[in-house]
Amino acid sequence: MSRRREIRRHKEPIGRIWRQLFLLVGLLFIMPVGLYFLIKAYTPAVTQGYYQLMKREGLTVQTILVEGRHHTSKESLLKLITAFKGKVMSDVTVEALETSLKQLPWVRVVSIRKQWPDTLSVHLTEHIPIARWQVNQHLKLLTAEGVSFEPAEAHSFSHLPYVLGDGADKVTDAFLKTLKKFPIVYKEFVSAVWVGKRRWNIHLRNGLTVRLREDGALNDLAKLTQYLQDKAFMKQNPDVIDLRIPSKTIVKRKKKS
Repeated sequence: MSRRREIRRHKEPIGRIWRQLFLLVGLLFIMPVGLYFLIKAYTPAVTQGYYQLMKREGLTVQTILVEGRHHTSKESLLKLITAFKGKVMSDVTVEALETSLKQLPWVRVVSIRKQWPDTLSVHLTEHIPIARWQVNQHLKLLTAEGVSFEPAEAHSFSHLPYVLGDGADKVTDAFLKTLKKFPIVYKEFVSAVWVGKRRWNIHLRNGLTVRLREDGALNDLAKLTQYLQDKAFMKQNPDVIDLRIPSKTIVKRKKKS
């Protein structure tokens, strides 16, 4: 009789342990599932409540200040920034707006700051063109850094020097700086062609074409300055001055009509 009681006492703790284990496993499974459905049920309400609170407290974008705009299209700019009007300030991703604004042709650098509670401050730094560049039947504007961009109004910048030729974007700034050292030539300068990615032909206001050497543009421009100042030489109506051979100058005159 006593032996049966001992066996029963041993069995009861083992059964209890197994029941506890099953209960624990069940809880570990049921709790995450229940928590998931609880969050799913209440998230929309919590989110809606959060946005209503932000709007009630005036923490939404109401003002967008823009500085540094000179050539950037006002319409294109407004189209991008007004999409952020009314958004909750904490939801506005500054990087996303910066990326969008950098797609505008004139924009070189853009900086955006949040000014709580309801303002975005946008500062633009635009490209500064030094020349018009014709390439692949496209007229682009060119910066001193060799960056080209193609705004719709590129044709209206007729006051800028006009350059043509594949690869001209890499050498135009240096060439124009050299050209400016010779003010008499630069005053008459209209356009230049980068030939074979190695040398320049320049065109002057009077229709004169000047072929420069691959190396030695300084000497060629100095010589050209003398020719332009020589009234007797200019009376001969030169059409082309070829300076590619250092030891001599080849001149082609305009045909008499």
